[in-house]
Amino acid sequence: MQILRGRRTGVDQLLVSSDGRYLVAGGWDCHVWDLQNPKAKPLTVVRGALDVFAIDAHFLSTTELLIHTTHPQRWSRHDIETGATIDLLYEPNRFLHTVRVHPSGELLKILSRPAVTRSEKLRTHRVVGGRLSPPGPDSSGPPLLRLFGFTPAGTHYLAETDFTGQATGRHHLCDTATDGVVTTFARHPGHSFNDCTWCFAPRGRELYVVASRHLLCYDCAAGGLPAAMLALPEAEVGRCPPIAAHPDGHILATVEDGRAVTFRDADTLQVLRTYDFAMPTVTCVAFTPDGTRCVIGNSRGKVLLFDVD
Repeated sequence: MQILRGRRTGVDQLLVSSDGRYLVAGGWDCHVWDLQNPKAKPLTVVRGALDVFAIDAHFLSTTELLIHTTHPQRWSRHDIETGATIDLLYEPNRFLHTVRVHPSGELLKILSRPAVTRSEKLRTHRVVGGRLSPPGPDSSGPPLLRLFGFTPAGTHYLAETDFTGQATGRHHLCDTATDGVVTTFARHPGHSFNDCTWCFAPRGRELYVVASRHLLCYDCAAGGLPAAMLALPEAEVGRCPPIAAHPDGHILATVEDGRAVTFRDADTLQVLRTYDFAMPTVTCVAFTPDGTRCVIGNSRGKVLLFDVD
């Protein structure tokens, strides 16, 4: 177990580069640790200010980050090794942005609402020569309420849509190339998608969702039917327990009481083992790409790295 020091603000996001070297903690500030020297002071990529509401980070490559800050909306590319930052997109007249980066790092889906309209628009950008290409035409697919993220293979992405004549708040798996809906995930009784955490299994067949104090496993290849469901302990008010899938696809990590990390069998959802580090209000959990270590972060800026038995 190792505490990564140097951050004081809450952790809303944890990312590990595909080569396992860099760990990124996002939120009000964005910090980067070099896991080859984890005791060193982290690199501060962006520091929050009164005019920066949120900071969201995505890896474009093993050493490059896409940094998204809001109010105003701005995307920039940051090179971890050189410290160079290049502005990619600045849109002060749009809001409610969500950006998701394709696993290849070469494609972006951006969901935004122009200030002059009340409808969200989904656009696609490509990363060419380290820069964003002009966006393609707005999606002709169904209107989106939220954009969640890509499957591990990048062939599909998860979104929440509002079909005319149907109940809102339904999850859909959409084709990355066409934006067409491939699979609809049926709402389970008592299960709300309004506030949830989620992750795909590494092979992309299973989708795990934590919502309304339930952990559900959906089978993407079987029309989005719930394959398993488990009631979880009630979490802290206003927070949905974080979740992450182990790279080997057999283990699921959940934080169910705000402090203890529980490893569950990915197929049966049964408990395998629990780690309790007396670290309150854990907000994020992630695995390193080789699966040997797990990292958690909390609302007080504490980041902890531990070995997976």
